[in-house]
Amino acid sequence: MGKVATAVSGEAFSALAENLGYILETRALLCVIAPENVQGEAVMEAALSRCDGADSVVVTTAAPGNLAVLLDAFHAALHLGVRPRRLADAQQAVENELAWRS
Repeated sequence: MGKVATAVSGEAFSALAENLGYILETRALLCVIAPENVQGEAVMEAALSRCDGADSVVVTTAAPGNLAVLLDAFHAALHLGVRPRRLADAQQAVENELAWRS
């Protein structure tokens, strides 16, 4: 686990990796909120490395605060191009893309 080991306990990391495996199997969404002193992205990358053959989309935001910012992050992570102006259209585009992925 390298540097990540100092960010979270081994038990917490193992639980995250196990739960992440279940999330990927069922093609569900998982939201991980990390304290400022924890390198959340590094922890997630390390946990994903334990999931063989997993096709994941990692979306990172800094406390999105509203739906528009969250959808912007999803659009960027999914490479959907310019986000539609209407939030309902933007959300539908994200949902369609996630449903299409295997």
